[in-house]
Amino acid sequence: MRRKKKILIPALTCSLFLVLSAIFLSGTAVIEEVGAGEIDWETGVIRVVGYGAAPKGVPGAIGRLLAQRAAKADAYRNALEVIEGVRVRSETLVQNYTVVSDEIRLSMEGFIRGGHFEQVSYDMENTCEIILVLPLGGEKGLSSLLFNTVKQLPTIPTAPPVEVLPKPARGYTGIVIDTRGLDIKPALYPQVFDIDGYLLYGPTMVSVDRADFSTMVAYSRSLEKGLAMPRVGENPLLIKAADAVRSKGGEATDIVLGSEAATLFRQAVAGTDLLARAAVVFIID
Repeated sequence: MRRKKKILIPALTCSLFLVLSAIFLSGTAVIEEVGAGEIDWETGVIRVVGYGAAPKGVPGAIGRLLAQRAAKADAYRNALEVIEGVRVRSETLVQNYTVVSDEIRLSMEGFIRGGHFEQVSYDMENTCEIILVLPLGGEKGLSSLLFNTVKQLPTIPTAPPVEVLPKPARGYTGIVIDTRGLDIKPALYPQVFDIDGYLLYGPTMVSVDRADFSTMVAYSRSLEKGLAMPRVGENPLLIKAADAVRSKGGEATDIVLGSEAATLFRQAVAGTDLLARAAVVFIID
């Protein structure tokens, strides 16, 4: 996470740096930096940093309390900028919705206030650094907050399942789609199509009111980690994406499955709640 200013001594800031950077440096995390925060697409959270200084002449516990209060206020101010940078789908950000809807903007402010704080640290002058954590998914997450707006987008037809290949002896517990090589960008509402343009997976197929709902898709840069994610269970179907649906600017969040992969996908989800509970992982570059 990018620092706005270096106001804490290294001994007190290194722990936060290590927590936020260890996964990133491993090369497998899916983290995007936006403003004074970051979007962690793998764990499904937004982290926003806030700073606050104690008033001059106020020492001790009271100074720390006032510094923490100022740091929280700074994190709240920074949070909207970070949230507005979250990708909804190809080249569409949350900002595209907040600038045209006062209702959504007010909802965002309430969403921000519902976050929780962690990683509090101080320097010798009682300057405070704090991290505000907000959920991407879940009943009170950003994905659920925008769902009613996104589901009103034009409906894409879905084709009936085609039974061609034999079903597995043991039912699949999730879907892992390898999109590497297609430069797919993480988003709140990605879609999966077959080669004929029929929708296999989209926002209207998930149940955002489920207690266990997280996000439509979890992302990973590691195939091993993706296959081991709890959301896809012990026996996930692994398939390869054939292509991406690119916007005019060339960015892509939606994928296309070839004929065999699409058939396997339909067979795996037929008669199950895999899509309703969003048991889907994308492996990305």
